Order: sequence, then C-alpha cells, then structure tokens
Amino acid sequence: MKIGSKLGIAAGLAFAGHAAPALANGAVKSSSAGEDTDQGFEGELSTTVIGAKLSQADTGDATDSSGIGAHAGLAYSGAAHKLRFRLEVDASVFEYREPTRNSRTTTRIGGEVNQDVTKDLSIGVSAARAFNMITLESVDANQTSTQAGLTWKRGKHQVEAGAGYRWRQYNDGLASRGKGGQLSLRYRHSFGSWHWAAARAGYDQVQSPNRLYGYKRASFALDYNLPIASRLRAVAGFDVRSWKYDGRHISGNPAASQRRDQLYRPEIGLSYGNSKGLFGRATLAYDVRRSNDVRYRNDGLRVGLTAGFSF
Repeated sequence: MKIGSKLGIAAGLAFAGHAAPALANGAVKSSSAGEDTDQGFEGELSTTVIGAKLSQADTGDATDSSGIGAHAGLAYSGAAHKLRFRLEVDASVFEYREPTRNSRTTTRIGGEVNQDVTKDLSIGVSAARAFNMITLESVDANQTSTQAGLTWKRGKHQVEAGAGYRWRQYNDGLASRGKGGQLSLRYRHSFGSWHWAAARAGYDQVQSPNRLYGYKRASFALDYNLPIASRLRAVAGFDVRSWKYDGRHISGNPAASQRRDQLYRPEIGLSYGNSKGLFGRATLAYDVRRSNDVRYRNDGLRVGLTAGFSF
C-alpha cells in the first residue's frame, strides 16, 4: 500500500486533488480484521508526470493540470494484540506547465489506530494535518482532518465505511476558513490474488464565511484490477462527480443561478509492482466536463505516469 493512501482519512490530499480519485480518502484503509499487519518502518520515493488537455482556465476550479511532480513518504506501523497503529509523514512537490500557476509543495503528517472487534470486523479512527493542499475550491489550503470508520471482510467480500470532518484555512488571496463533513462507502469483491472489482460512493461539503469557497459534492466510481503477468495488472475505472458552489454563479453574475458542475471520467491503464520494490502506473483517461455555465463545458484527454520505489 502506497504511503499517503494507506491512511484513508489522512489524506485530505486525495479529495483535495480534485483530479485524484474522488474517494481516495474515503473509508479507513486499514488492514482487515484478523489480518497480520507489517510492523516497523517503510518508505516510498516516486515521481509523476501528468499531461492534461484541460487547464484551470478550462475548468474554473483548482484542478491539477499538466506538470511533473515528486513525492517522498515515511511511515511506521505497530501492533499490540488486536490494536494496530500507524504514523505517516510525507511531502510532495509539483511543477505546473501552466505559466500562470506557481509550483506547489505539500506536506502532511497523520496517524490512525484500528481495533479488531471480531474476526470479520475492525474499527478505526485517524487524524491528519496537511499544508499547502490543492482542493476543489482552493489552490492553497491547510487542513486538519479527523475520521472514524469500519472495515468488514468475509471471504471474497469487503465493505469499508467512514465519516469525517475537515477544517481548512485558505491562503490563496481570499483569506478565509472553511469546514465540513464527508461520508464514504466502498464495496470490494475479490476474484483471486490481485484480481478484484470495487464500487465507491461519497459525499462531502465545505461551508465558509466566504461563499466562494463553499460547495456540496457527491461522487460515485467503479474500479477493476486484473492481473495479466507477474507483478503487472490492467486497471480500469469510471468516475462520476457532481458538485454545486455556494457562491459561484453562471458567468460570474451574482444575480444568476448557482454554478453546477459534473465530471465523467472513464480510465484505463497498467499498474506494476507489489507492496515493496519498484512500482509504476500508466493511465489514460478522458474528462467530460459539464456545467450550467457554458464557459466550463470542456472535454479532454488526461495521461498520467508514475514510477517509484517502496521499501
């Protein structure tokens, strides 16, 4: 499990990166009840290249667009009887191709504790603090987040559910604060080793004194992972998101209706690697953006390439 995603809650970075999977920070991504958890230190180094037709000007929000980035993370996991804990710290930098956007450095520290309730069920809580995140509503936000969740697994079936709350401070010129909750639900069916299908759903919102930052968003996604060779897998997904801003209006006219946007993203790709050693991922997606504001009805290809080493 890659650092920065194992703490399902901590990331706020994943919901943050509007271009990232919608529910990457959904339910607690702990090991299932009754499973052994690797203990000790682990780390990760990686680099990512994104090529996207759509820019921030095309979408009207803080979408991550074309550029190159790097990530480093370190984690420590431990266990005592049926109690497991994990601490993570990571940092990433991203250099945008768009001349109007400054390079971004994001740092995060987080921790989670999980307790086995039965051989099938575990519960967990987590908290995290992140700096200089990119979120749906802001290109520079600090966030404190908390979440509680449960994981149920029996045979080929696994269900994860989570509920959390986030506090954000915005640093992008309109100094303000925001806060709001999030809910997530994920079902995964396993067909065999590294072969599975999953469905994810979520809802999150932010309220702010500055209504330009406020929004409500619902999301749904399907994911499929198919092994095709040693350490190599084909991946596919379909992501749907719909959101409404509290204080952004059609054509920037306050007298007009509130802006409502949708994203539809089919995606295919290849993923390489296991829990340790070299890993990589290449994806090809097509973003279909729809809005009641004609300025933001745009479509475009999106290519992503990530390579790294985990230890």
